[in-house]
Amino acid sequence: MRCTVDLSRCYQILDLHADATMKDLKEAYRDAISVWHPDRFSANARLKMKAEKKAAQINEAYEIVAAHIARRNEGVRQERGPRRSRSGAGGVERAAETGTRVALHVGYAVYSAIRRLTSWK
Repeated sequence: MRCTVDLSRCYQILDLHADATMKDLKEAYRDAISVWHPDRFSANARLKMKAEKKAAQINEAYEIVAAHIARRNEGVRQERGPRRSRSGAGGVERAAETGTRVALHVGYAVYSAIRRLTSWK
């Protein structure tokens, strides 16, 4: 089931309550993805495919809930007054993409180093 249709389903996938904060969302995402990361099931093809589908759902739910929380928080900011500085549209997405790229590069560097160390004779 795709969670783009139902925001409450996205909250359910991430095991979050309706008034969750961004911090709560990030913690729930880390918990869920650590349980369903496809790399954990590399020995079993059937479970790996199931984990890939579940991880895709988790990622989609994270994006939708993050956007919902950001809109909700933007409404609170407008009630208190405008922010002094603005990073521009898509700042959260750019930060998430940058963080993902950094994590992937670091992960690959660690993986490469371990491969070199374990295959060295």
